[in-house]
Amino acid sequence: KSQSHCWSCGKTAASWPFLVCEACRSVQPMDPFVDYFQIFDLDRTYEIKDNNLEGKYKDWQKKLHPNLVHSKYEQKEKAFAVEQSAHVIDAYRTLSKPLSRALYLVILEGMHVDEEKTLIDPNVLTEMMEIREAIEEASDSDTLKQIQSQVQSV
Repeated sequence: KSQSHCWSCGKTAASWPFLVCEACRSVQPMDPFVDYFQIFDLDRTYEIKDNNLEGKYKDWQKKLHPNLVHSKYEQKEKAFAVEQSAHVIDAYRTLSKPLSRALYLVILEGMHVDEEKTLIDPNVLTEMMEIREAIEEASDSDTLKQIQSQVQSV
């Protein structure tokens, strides 16, 4: 269940995701139910139609940066700000790169991705590298779907 009231002033959240209270501007504790797409108000798809991801990222950082916290609960709020800011940075880095965005979508669908697992068969390794390159170069969701159907038919 997501948080709906400000820890500092008690006001009800006016918007979601609730990272910062609009009433008192206090940084809120991180909500584990908020995914990277929700942080930037994006549809949960491979193709990002909003070309202002960087602008939204900068807007969040202006609100969440720990050095900007100056309140009577400074230590508590700074801890929230550190956590929220790091989460937004991770979200931005993940969503701004096609491969990491694709892997994140796979994880959101409940599949385990182990990038550290090594492959012994050089042919399989070569094929995987080609697939990764194709995903990285995919410019839209149709291309990604073609890659997916090719992989599934193997």
